[in-house]
Amino acid sequence: MHSAMWIVACAMLGRAVYLLVMGVIRFEILSSVPRESGGVMSTALIQDRLLVIAYTLHWNLATVKSGKQASVPGSVRAQVIKDIAKTADFIKGPWVRSVRTGYKQTDEKVERTALAVAEKIRSWQALMVFGGRNLEVVCDECARVYLLTVDGDWAAISAGPYNRKKAWLSHVGKVVRKLLALSIPGFSAWIIMSLPFSPFIGYRPIVVGTAILVTLVELLALVDPDIVSSILPSA
Repeated sequence: MHSAMWIVACAMLGRAVYLLVMGVIRFEILSSVPRESGGVMSTALIQDRLLVIAYTLHWNLATVKSGKQASVPGSVRAQVIKDIAKTADFIKGPWVRSVRTGYKQTDEKVERTALAVAEKIRSWQALMVFGGRNLEVVCDECARVYLLTVDGDWAAISAGPYNRKKAWLSHVGKVVRKLLALSIPGFSAWIIMSLPFSPFIGYRPIVVGTAILVTLVELLALVDPDIVSSILPSA
């Protein structure tokens, strides 16, 4: 029993240390890249993802029209839905941070535009679920958005006015989630060690150390929300 607990505790510590070390290394590498290059690279990454989505749909739709397959496979549609979510999240997160100028009004305008663009792109997910001719709509819209990003006409991508109240509520929700993520490791360790018959009483240093390391990883995630998913191997 005790040996198994030691193995589990050591595995948790090893994973936390790995994430922390890789996060620091990644942060140091990215911090050495000039901000101008970061913005260009982020924009290029968005365009690359848009092209992947458009090409995937175009190729599969062409295969359907040629009679080689009855419909677009569910696995392809599921992957496109996932790619759409990743692209939208990247635009309103890492891309916005990479193009910040330090001027409040300019950065706020860019963030508003990014949120509207991300919302527009995310709306494609429902069309993918509905299927049918909606897949052609998504393919055409994706190609159109790609061309607009190349032209730099980001404002033309979004549809509808910016909803300030919705954006404010979204911001408050993010802050609350971040505070909860930071407090959960320490609170969990306190509960475990407070139980009168806790089997972890003899492992106080490991429990506390794990809580501290997990909290440090969460702090790194505040600097770069994509840090954990980028370090861990993709499924």
